[in-house]
Amino acid sequence: MKKDTWINRKKSFLVKWFNEQRERTPATIAPYLGCSSHYFNTKLQRNSFSFEDILKVAFANDYEFIIRDKENLNHMRVLTLKDFLSEDEIQRIVRIKYDEISKECERLERDLDIH
Repeated sequence: MKKDTWINRKKSFLVKWFNEQRERTPATIAPYLGCSSHYFNTKLQRNSFSFEDILKVAFANDYEFIIRDKENLNHMRVLTLKDFLSEDEIQRIVRIKYDEISKECERLERDLDIH
């Protein structure tokens, strides 16, 4: 698909940008949205991400949303998962992140031959 097409799909373009920055695939991001990688790709094609979906993708890629007053740059607010998601949903997402980090640590230990 041409880049111009993605630019016209504003939400999908943002999701793709997040994933490209961290070299993430639909298979690694879909669990954060509670869907399959196939359904994730469908959401990309249809530009059907909700704000909550985009917030989850940002979290999965270690980004955050900050709302800042244009006139007073010191006046800002960081949007967190707690602002938009239920406690159960946050726990589910944090478990996914924890599992990813644990697997990466195990891989590093193997690569460095740490016992």
